[in-house]
Amino acid sequence: MTQHNAIKLFETKKIRTIWDDKEEKWYFSIVDVVAVLTDSPNPRKYWSVLKTRLKKEGLNANVQVCDAAQLKYEYNFFDAIIDNFCSFNNTIDLVEYMYDEMYHILKPGGKILTAVFGKKTLGYGTGKEIEKDTFSNLEEGTLKGRTKIHFFDKQGLVEVLSKNKFVNIKVDSIFYTDNGNDIELLIAKAEKNG
Repeated sequence: MTQHNAIKLFETKKIRTIWDDKEEKWYFSIVDVVAVLTDSPNPRKYWSVLKTRLKKEGLNANVQVCDAAQLKYEYNFFDAIIDNFCSFNNTIDLVEYMYDEMYHILKPGGKILTAVFGKKTLGYGTGKEIEKDTFSNLEEGTLKGRTKIHFFDKQGLVEVLSKNKFVNIKVDSIFYTDNGNDIELLIAKAEKNG
């Protein structure tokens, strides 16, 4: 298993990450994500207190890998959702549907943190164009050969989230290289109207 450590920035806040080549997944530091979602001056303490409260009340923080198009939760269920690239490997209609599902299962005032690939990622525009900004079988870059990738720019991501009724949307770009391939990562933070 090959792993690559990286530091991502969101609104000047650092998020420690690890990319696992074998599983093709990013792992994010929960403490760093808590810092972004809560603006807490002490996110480690915030997370510690939250875990203690959850345990005391007999509740669990549930972290799941699942298909965002088939979320089997009641509406207004979650305080926060962290979407780590589940929406990029689809056509825009399905991406919009997934964000709609995420919106509905968030509680009023709930927050989403979502990550997608930007158009400055090596491989954008290569392969077969399925629809505007969605390509299959990319010919170069880290995503080479993937079956379907939708790429965003900041405005496009804001438009999709706004269309799905999210508010207080902030999008930041992170540029990095993976084995010499340029990648633009767009991370958006937004809220459900409360």
